[in-house]
Amino acid sequence: MSIPAIANAKICGIKDSATARLCVELGFGAVGFVFFEKSPRNISPLAVAEICASLPPHIAKVGVFVDKPVDEVLHMAEIAGLTSLQLHGNETPQTAMTILKAGFKVIKAVRSVTEVGALPNGVSALMECGRGKLPGGNAAEWNWAEALTLSHGKTPYGIAGGLRAENIVEAMEASGAHACDISSGAESSPGVKDHKAIEAIAAKLANLPEQANIFWRNI
Repeated sequence: MSIPAIANAKICGIKDSATARLCVELGFGAVGFVFFEKSPRNISPLAVAEICASLPPHIAKVGVFVDKPVDEVLHMAEIAGLTSLQLHGNETPQTAMTILKAGFKVIKAVRSVTEVGALPNGVSALMECGRGKLPGGNAAEWNWAEALTLSHGKTPYGIAGGLRAENIVEAMEASGAHACDISSGAESSPGVKDHKAIEAIAAKLANLPEQANIFWRNI
């Protein structure tokens, strides 16, 4: 089954229903919500549940967590109505496996070949530069071609960090990635999504080849 490239793209850090619905209308395959108190994109599980209630079942609802206890992560995920959990801290392979066994798609942010090689089967890799004060890409561009060496045979894998309409085609082609995660590149200011920027990203993704795998959720 082939799917458009935009179906493997996620707009992350969403805080309102209008932005989530726009992503659905444009064809994005995933929307992301950040559960990290230090982030300007932080949101509560109840607020996410309200947003997700209006979204169609095919779109992945991804929660981003940073070093929270696994029981708390699973509890928050159930309240919010998530399909997928993205781990951005120093979570262990055992934590990832516990979440996987609970029935969620698991994506782990990684920055080295060692981290990728330690991922359990069934856990997808999201490669990023990891520079900055907060977990995540921190809007920093990096040498996306490094993802080819980081991938460690993981298929599919995604990239994050510094992605925006002006460079997303270059980044995807250079990295060989199957998916992408955009946050600050879709904002007018930290935590404030820019609908025009999201539309511009969608237009660029339309130029990329179709993909054979669904990245952000279990089939």
